[in-house]
Amino acid sequence: MVSLTKRELDSQTRTFEYPGTELGTNEAQIRLLEVLPGQGEDPVRCVLTSVNFDAIHEADALSYTWGLPPAMNIIFVNDEPFRIRNNLFNALLHLRRPSSGVMLWVDAICINQSDIDERNHQVQRMADVFGRARRVLAWLGPETESSREAFSFLSQTYLRSPYNRKELMDDPRWVALNDLCEIEYWKRRFALLHEQ
Repeated sequence: MVSLTKRELDSQTRTFEYPGTELGTNEAQIRLLEVLPGQGEDPVRCVLTSVNFDAIHEADALSYTWGLPPAMNIIFVNDEPFRIRNNLFNALLHLRRPSSGVMLWVDAICINQSDIDERNHQVQRMADVFGRARRVLAWLGPETESSREAFSFLSQTYLRSPYNRKELMDDPRWVALNDLCEIEYWKRRFALLHEQ
């Protein structure tokens, strides 16, 4: 369980104030999130800064599904509490390192979701963000027995040459791979492709 100070607990109900430049429809600016070092049950602490859009090539863009509301987990952004949903919280826990920061672009945090003009404009720029980022990290969710088996199966199948399709379909690990292909992340990707 993450322990919070009284000040941190008292401030959880306040609305997060975005620092620095208001992005609005500014083409030249973007916000990046640095996830500070931590491990285990340490609170997730981050620094959010406004930077020139060209700096996106120094960050990884996180692709994930938001998951169901409400935003239940607290992280600290610029020392202020910030509520996020479980799936993003799990991704940040997985991505943070014990001794160095991780620079990310995460839509739910880097875009002020309460500012409609900013949100609409920045969402239209997401293809540029993902296209210019250093890497795109796809968060499929916490590891499960099924996902572990599916990735193992993919590795073994890829190394097998040539493979027999009937033999693959009869392999019980095929079910694990099918389960992986049915998670919410892929449904969201499909919907986004059809929106463009």
